[in-house]
Amino acid sequence: MNASLQFLSDLSQCAQQRNHRFIVQLEGDISWCSGLLNQFLKRNHQLRSLKLGGQAIEGAETHNHKAGSRYLGMEFDCLIYDDSEGIDANSLTAATGALVGGGLLFLILSERESHFGQWLQVHLRRAQQAKQCFRLSQFGLLPELPVDSVANTTKPAFSDQQEAITAIQKVVTGHRKRPLVISADRGRGKSTALGLASARLMNNRSIHILVTAPARKAVNPVFLHARAHLDHVLHHTASHISTEHASLSFISPDELLKDLPECDLLIVDEASAIPIPMLKAMVGRYHRMVFSTTVHGYEGCGRGFTLKFTRWLDEHRPGWRLTQLTQPIRWQMNDPLEQWVFDTFLLNAELNSQGTSVTQTETRFSYIDKRSLLTTEWLRECFALLVNAHYQTSPNDLVHILQDPCVHLFVSLKDDGTCIGCMLVTVEGGVEPPLAAEIMSGKRRPKGHLVAGTIACQLGFKEGVLQTGLRIMRIAVHPDYQQKKIGSWMLNQLRMQKNLPFDYIATSFGVTIDLLNFWCKNGFSPVRLGANRDQASGTHSLLMIDRNIHQGWVEECYSGFIDDFSGLLNDAFSDLEPELTVAILSASAQYFTRLKRRQTELVQKYCQGDCLYESVYSYSRELALSLLSGSDNIERQSVLVIVAKLLQSRSWQEVATLFGLSGRKQAEQQLRNQLHQLLKFTV
Repeated sequence: MNASLQFLSDLSQCAQQRNHRFIVQLEGDISWCSGLLNQFLKRNHQLRSLKLGGQAIEGAETHNHKAGSRYLGMEFDCLIYDDSEGIDANSLTAATGALVGGGLLFLILSERESHFGQWLQVHLRRAQQAKQCFRLSQFGLLPELPVDSVANTTKPAFSDQQEAITAIQKVVTGHRKRPLVISADRGRGKSTALGLASARLMNNRSIHILVTAPARKAVNPVFLHARAHLDHVLHHTASHISTEHASLSFISPDELLKDLPECDLLIVDEASAIPIPMLKAMVGRYHRMVFSTTVHGYEGCGRGFTLKFTRWLDEHRPGWRLTQLTQPIRWQMNDPLEQWVFDTFLLNAELNSQGTSVTQTETRFSYIDKRSLLTTEWLRECFALLVNAHYQTSPNDLVHILQDPCVHLFVSLKDDGTCIGCMLVTVEGGVEPPLAAEIMSGKRRPKGHLVAGTIACQLGFKEGVLQTGLRIMRIAVHPDYQQKKIGSWMLNQLRMQKNLPFDYIATSFGVTIDLLNFWCKNGFSPVRLGANRDQASGTHSLLMIDRNIHQGWVEECYSGFIDDFSGLLNDAFSDLEPELTVAILSASAQYFTRLKRRQTELVQKYCQGDCLYESVYSYSRELALSLLSGSDNIERQSVLVIVAKLLQSRSWQEVATLFGLSGRKQAEQQLRNQLHQLLKFTV
């Protein structure tokens, strides 16, 4: 052990000289690994050390193996990851962002037989060959230390940050409607720049700054750096700092768009992990904005931010600016650990330009078994597609694809074997009747049955868990082949495939109008809308079932949805976007009602201004539900006031504010006009 301990001391010294981070893979029984780490930490007692997973070790702060994301923005000199309780890729990759240059990552890995375990070992062996990782074995020979030196960068430290700070200040002092996008990998000082810029602005002017992000913990470093550089702080909490004339406050994305608070500067941190429709809505409301985005995110992001949102900015905010931070602050360029994390967890998986066009007849739909993913480029190509298409694709998705026996991958391949589309599905249901009864009663919620359990417990159909369902988790098509019906073709191929037997197909996603339109166009119908918005995306989760698979209980789910949805429109869904509400109603079954002649005539009188709103409210609401549900021949923009007032029971002031009207008088006139037009569809 003395030789191993000396090796670690020498490697640590080498890492500090280079300002690089190395990986050490420990192989031996737990007592040997713990003993070696104990001695290393005692000899280097000044090191700030963090251990995730396994038994506590003296000298290291020890937490659950899933707790890594808590430490983003913090700094450690030594990181130990023990997978004896399981492996959480999001936690591990996030924690590496807290390991500073000169530090060591110790891996104690017991999982080797699973496909993900094999994937991990392959990439560790590659890292060993590249002198990025060093394997210390209880009974093996010591590895060789790296001998080559690393030249220091000639670029002045913090120069990128200073440029970013200046650019942020220019957003406040310059022209309106010229947002700034700051792009960087982890460890480039992005959060520091945001905090320092906020402090400088608050020290020099009266200003109210709002910061939003998918999670409050993501902006902890921003607040820490801001507070440290403020001249005078009157009050501070984890989410708010105030001085005599300025303030910095955190607000969640959904609260921001719901309440629309005033501010002088809006900072959107981790913008690539927020759905693009929400970002567009922010740009429409706030005219001095800074977007901060991580290029290769640990928590999950979509490269779609770069491709789609910046193109949208080109059109709607042509004066926008991009600032990129490339120089690492916490470690030196070409860091061994960063390269290993990027390669192993596919954070650097990039789309290749396809160039040539292709038709459906020139592609084939294939089921890819997990073993094949270990020996081909398909996994990297698919992950690049998923990261580009889905804002919440994360390293844990890689683990699920390789490790979860219920998760399966289908791909759309060109004749030359290039992947242009992929689909992730998971098998749910198919449980025994006793377990099905416990799920129906809400006593059990077994993992891996998200849709099936919801159908059984919340909708009351035991078939959801007794039968076998395929839940489509993700579907993605290469941007060069979008709008060519490749996605629709893949769904048809899934229905015909024989690899996975099934009784029904379903999907669940954060609903937007575009996504709803896609699934409706492909034969899926809504059966349940979640009452709560997702904190990160600000969207409600919509469950849809494929009605091309004809089953009586599926039809009952679909026909019953309109009653559930309409009944909650003035309750849980009272703040749902009116245009999205119309789209969901259009995708629903028909709401049947028949007004008496007298009631219809009263509504007509109201439209002419001869009758009070309160006299016709209930009739008008029934009329609107019956005409808007199950119908796509009514212009959505022409009924938005009807939705907001009659269906969602918003106050007159809310309606006026929502549609830019002066008050009740204008809002009610709009309602009369829209009802008058809607009545034409009763003929």
